[in-house]
Amino acid sequence: MNQNEIIARDRLKADAAARGAPEYEPPPLTPPPPARPIVEFETGARRDSDHDKLDFESFEHPLVIERFAVYMNKHRTMSNGDRREADDWQLGIPVWRYVKSLVRHVMEIRKWHRGVLPISVDQQAIEESICAAIFNLHGLLFEVLKTRIGLNAVDFTDAKRRSAGR
Repeated sequence: MNQNEIIARDRLKADAAARGAPEYEPPPLTPPPPARPIVEFETGARRDSDHDKLDFESFEHPLVIERFAVYMNKHRTMSNGDRREADDWQLGIPVWRYVKSLVRHVMEIRKWHRGVLPISVDQQAIEESICAAIFNLHGLLFEVLKTRIGLNAVDFTDAKRRSAGR
């Protein structure tokens, strides 16, 4: 865990504690074995086995993370020319907006996959749609997790959208 992740985790914990919400605990993986095997390296250094530890390095590929970061950076500049902070989505976007956008981008991916859009369609366009879907899934999951840890209440209906006239 890098320094920024530690700071973000501690900030979430402090925010939750200030509101009297229960402290966030990630879901348990599998019950740990009674005793983990010890790994001894040629140097003599010893460590617990990493058998039941989350393998963040392997779960995502650097090419995918980099392409997504390029997408996110590109879309920091809004249509009016203003540039938003990279993490401003974490301030909160209504769930219904994430879902509507997700479905729209997934439809583009499906049309390409089903051959409705020619395979020769600009690869950048397909990558953009995939990144947009990933963004919406990340944002949606973030809103759900915030609700679980008591960070804020999320309206999972579209009542606010209808009352705001979109």
